[in-house]
Amino acid sequence: MSEPSKFSAQVVVKPHYLKDANRITAAFRQAGYECGPLVGNNFSITGPAGHFGGAMQGVAVSAAPSADAVLKRLDEKTQAMIESVVFPSPPDFGPWGGH
Repeated sequence: MSEPSKFSAQVVVKPHYLKDANRITAAFRQAGYECGPLVGNNFSITGPAGHFGGAMQGVAVSAAPSADAVLKRLDEKTQAMIESVVFPSPPDFGPWGGH
């Protein structure tokens, strides 16, 4: 199985910046990510592996996704509004889990 050419993650917004969600998602879009809707205190982002710190070499990704790599693509004001960038594990069932 080849490595993914895209990654996704959940962005958790600091509680007192939830009112700025539109500004935050706009900054992520400008940085090259696709954004899902805000749900509670978080939203999903998807983008090329290189936007997450994985350097593409053919179809293989040479580095694991990194929250720091994601945040470095944003301005400092937006970075300060983010609690964390989380990379959920794939499910252990279905085509990814081998069950």
